[in-house]
Amino acid sequence: MGIIHRPLVQKDQKRKWIPVLGRRRLLAALELGFNVIEADILEDSYSIAVGYEVAFWDNISHRQFEAPTKAVVVCRMVQLFSREEVAARFLPALGIPPYGPRIEALCRIAMLGHDIHSLMALGRLNEKTALLLTYLAPDERRVITDLIKRLSPNMNKSAELIASILDLARYRGCPVQEVLNAPEIKEFLGVTGSSSCSAMTDTLRSVLRNLRYPDLCLAEARFSEWLMAQGLPRNINVRPTQAFEDTSCIVEIRVESSEKATDLIGKIMGIEGTE
Repeated sequence: MGIIHRPLVQKDQKRKWIPVLGRRRLLAALELGFNVIEADILEDSYSIAVGYEVAFWDNISHRQFEAPTKAVVVCRMVQLFSREEVAARFLPALGIPPYGPRIEALCRIAMLGHDIHSLMALGRLNEKTALLLTYLAPDERRVITDLIKRLSPNMNKSAELIASILDLARYRGCPVQEVLNAPEIKEFLGVTGSSSCSAMTDTLRSVLRNLRYPDLCLAEARFSEWLMAQGLPRNINVRPTQAFEDTSCIVEIRVESSEKATDLIGKIMGIEGTE
């Protein structure tokens, strides 16, 4: 049928035709071998800001913008319009609160590379995690991006994994690459086998936690070993205090009824030394 809705084009400062609306339509027509393409013309007297606004309202009417697209759009709008105008006229259409620090956050995210934007679009990185990556050097971002591409964790696991890596790097005062070069991690990442990406992600999270909190992880391992040796029935659970702050334990016993609970409490109260 050809192009139903004609593209909108305008001449740039070099007198070259550029698309304002319909870039994909133009590319499709060229691939199909069109020799002539009819288009509407936006006069030169209209500014770049006007053309961008026309494109925005046309796209927002039939497209759902993903997080990285929103970031790029907001960043460009801040360059073309005042912050007040962006907040009042455009952010509500994008579902973004007009007040608060989010404009600055989105502008930072917009400057990230295509690889990170792609991971956001695929649901591997959330906006908060992407913002964390903006404070890293490009080579450190590349290391983390390559890791996320390899393991393909979901959004929540990516957030936890990256937060753990950055926390360990800050704790040791070293670059991200040095953290991943730790023998325990390097050996693990160098293994190629049948392990699923999900299993590899969980293992890496465990390794990072052991490196960050070795004493706590050792205490947890010893407690788990002791608990298994007790051979407790399934209705009894024993938990240590948070972070093993002291040597006390919490014992939970599940019973079928309040009558059995009353009987059990009576027996417990009869134990010598029970207060």
